[in-house]
Amino acid sequence: MKKKIQELIENSMEDFAISSFDEIDSLTMMDLIMVIEDEFDVSIPLNVTENLSGKEDFLERVCGVL
Repeated sequence: MKKKIQELIENSMEDFAISSFDEIDSLTMMDLIMVIEDEFDVSIPLNVTENLSGKEDFLERVCGVL
């Protein structure tokens, strides 16, 4: 599952022309969460994205919800 989420992140970053996870703004983060929610048919609470320290932190938090 973690690998699939990582693929979704990479694909979304390409779609939005973002080269680094640290460049993701709040609107793009919402889009990314929607992509993951649609793929896994789940709802991810917004507080999952608060105070992220990077991509690995995001992956761990999202995997914790799924």
